[in-house]
Amino acid sequence: MGRPGPVHAGRITIETSEGTKTYWGVEPSIVYTSNANKDWRDLLISRIGPAVEAGVDMIYLDESMCPTGIFSLDGTNGIQGIMALERGILDAYPNVVLETEQINPLNARWSSFALTTLNLGHPLAGYVFHRFVKMVPESAYYQATDEVIMDQFQTYGFMYPGASTHPTWLEIAEAFQTYDLEPDVRLTCNPQQLFGYRGTGGVTAYYEKHPARRGLVVYRPGEDPKWHGSTIIGMTTWSEGGVLQELIPGVDVLSDWLIYKESTMLALNPQRSYLLDKEAELPADRFHVTSIPDDFKLYSNDGRASTLNTSAVTTRFSRSRSPATGRWRCLCPKMCWYSWTASRSR
Repeated sequence: MGRPGPVHAGRITIETSEGTKTYWGVEPSIVYTSNANKDWRDLLISRIGPAVEAGVDMIYLDESMCPTGIFSLDGTNGIQGIMALERGILDAYPNVVLETEQINPLNARWSSFALTTLNLGHPLAGYVFHRFVKMVPESAYYQATDEVIMDQFQTYGFMYPGASTHPTWLEIAEAFQTYDLEPDVRLTCNPQQLFGYRGTGGVTAYYEKHPARRGLVVYRPGEDPKWHGSTIIGMTTWSEGGVLQELIPGVDVLSDWLIYKESTMLALNPQRSYLLDKEAELPADRFHVTSIPDDFKLYSNDGRASTLNTSAVTTRFSRSRSPATGRWRCLCPKMCWYSWTASRSR
């Protein structure tokens, strides 16, 4: 395969052994080769070498859940090609392990980890492969806060928790490491228990979902149950002390809630899971919305911003008024994730 030319919006041109070929796509365009191509497999395996020498101990094979490019080449098909690529990497670098995207009989034979979701994976894969391949969450299942996604994740149970910034998921991941928890489908669950795990020293653990609380509950012999990663659910308001926070998807920042009256938080989403910061307080001297109408609706823009979808809100401005526009503005030093269009209430 030749080297691709400059990327253009809509198409790219590549010089191949069969002449010039034009491929359509959107910028940045992606051109797939075929895993059936031994020259390509050998090239990729050789390019991995410097990374392994630098200390990399796991190789991730993106989109290895299905063949791409030409399916059959020189007597080898794409399925055989992916298997040969995995085996070739392990033969060349015996001290590394493989992580695949998704998991199925095609890519599971030589993998140790699988980055997966439930929409692209298959629930039966957990029962078939969990003894051999550890499944870890991808996309919306990583540090999930949406109730539907959390229900799927914690009821399916075969995916190990992934966490990097969310305090509750970090706490759950720590419990998995501390007690060496592994999925155990033989454990009996009560109505509040979604999935069970067995650990060392007679420890068992369950993802549990109660009317206003969910998390991982660890049961140690002779000791009281211990909650890990507990979050608050099913709430539209909160006035029981502290501040509820939500991780903003995609940017890994905890929300800075600006809709409250005195010590009561308003407009919470009952379909979301919130972290309770027991020590935090809602400041009275900062910009915030203090009342909302019955038809109030808060919606998200890809998790990066939220907009008030209403024409009647009452706000409290405690900062400054722009001499140029006459409108009040917030000078809060924190990052605000809200776009305000109403300025009539001061």
